[in-house]
Formats: sequence, structure tokens, C-alpha cells
Amino acid sequence: GAGGLGGSPAQRPQRLIFAFRIGISLVASADDESPDPPARHPRRIGRAARRRADRPAASARGGRRGPENVWGSALTGLVLALFIAIRVGPTQWLLMGFTASFAAKLADTFGSEIGKRWGRTTLLITSLRPVPPGTEGAVSLEGTAASAFGSLLMTLVMVGLGLLHSVEAAGVVVVVGFIATLLESLLGATGQGRWPWLSNELVNGLQTAWAAGLAMLLAWPLGLLS
Repeated sequence: GAGGLGGSPAQRPQRLIFAFRIGISLVASADDESPDPPARHPRRIGRAARRRADRPAASARGGRRGPENVWGSALTGLVLALFIAIRVGPTQWLLMGFTASFAAKLADTFGSEIGKRWGRTTLLITSLRPVPPGTEGAVSLEGTAASAFGSLLMTLVMVGLGLLHSVEAAGVVVVVGFIATLLESLLGATGQGRWPWLSNELVNGLQTAWAAGLAMLLAWPLGLLS
């Protein structure tokens, strides 16, 4: 790849641990439960129903998510961090997946929180029909822009920690982090409400896994592992 962004290999384990902690902290703080806005403010991906279902447990914790929410968001990153530690596969390849998983989750969190407060028009992602706020799979322009920014922000954090080795690799992480939030919206529109077993935590886990898998899949043909 072009333009090195990474630090020395000796520093990478410490940076990886630090990156994992920062990723968890950013997502957890941004995803703290907050009061619902008036109904005219839609969420980006129509997660109002899922959040209302979570609210009793969250309220009992002072507005914070439980451990199941954190692990749903961080499991992909943890598995990849362990693979890196025991050297299962090329390090740069695994780092692409690791960073993309956290970029996707922060993109989703920003999209939900910003869309909830400032989204104006809610459209169903599968048909672009106007739908009521809170509809599964709904999107808003404001929340979608916030998702793109969230993916960019987390990628910049990972670049600053030396975990991405080129500008091209960082660009792929930003893009797949954002794409994964759109895939999650599609899953919400087509699956949630239809399949009772498709919980919020499972959707979070699938979203981060999609982002990691897509980043790692693209790394090979784009020559980002050199």
C-alpha cells in the first residue's frame, strides 16, 4: 500500500489493546440511553421499537446498556484481536477487520442518536417510501450523514494508533463501516419484527461482523496487505 500510517511492530500489541478499549469507550458513551425526542424526530434506521424494548433494563441501570449490548458490539473486534495476538493469519489483514468492526459500530451509534434528535424525513430503506418514525429499516438524511462521520471518526482514531498502514486501507475501513450500517438497516426492514429471535444484540454482532468480513475480503484484491 501507499503512504505508511502504522507504528513499529513492537508497539502494535499495546496499541491494539488501547484501540480496543477506546473503541468500547466511544461506543458505550455515545450509546448511553437518553430520553426519546418528540415523534417528529425519526431515528436513522428506525430502531425506536428496539430501544423501547430495551428501556426498562436500561432505566434500571441508570440509562446505560447492559453487558449483552457491549458484547454484541465488541465480540467481532475481540475475536480478531485474539487472532492477531496468537498470529492466526496476516496481521495487516486482521487489523483491517478489527478496525472496520469498530468503525461500523460507531457509525451505527452516531446514526441512531443524531437521527433520533435531528432527523426530519424518515424513508424505508427498501422502497424509499415515507414511513413513521420508529419503523424498522427507516433512514433519515441527517442520521445517514452522521453514520458516515462516525465511521470516519473511528477510522481516524485507529490511524492515530498506528493500526492502519496506508491511506487506501483507511479509506476502505471508512467505506465498509458505513456500508455495514446500511446492511443493518436492510436487515431491520426485512427481518426484525418477522423473526423474534433476531435481537438487537444479534443485529449489532452481525453488523460488526459484516464490516470486518467485507474489509478483509477487499484487502486482498486491492493489494492492501503489503
